Amino acid sequence: MRIRRPQRGLVRKGKARLLAKIEPRVFLLKVFPGLDPALPMALLVITAFKHGLDGMKVVVDDYVHDEGNRFALNTLLLFLAIGGASLALFALGRIAFGGAA
Repeated sequence: MRIRRPQRGLVRKGKARLLAKIEPRVFLLKVFPGLDPALPMALLVITAFKHGLDGMKVVVDDYVHDEGNRFALNTLLLFLAIGGASLALFALGRIAFGGAA
């Protein structure tokens, strides 16, 4: 008599049936185990940079009166926010997936 052991992770036979039963969050955590704490942190990074960009746009709109300078500063702020957020998300991804060991 053969003893069947419980299977870990994804099952090769009947994979489609198993994937249909697993919730999306549980599936992502099984495939990417480092994603659990990294996902809320990534959302926080995106929200923080968007909030900072919106605040600086208000400051520029209030205190810069020339239209050309206002456009240039808003464009510069947009590129700085996108660059900073992408750098932070890249570093977070390296940490979450074990690339920064």
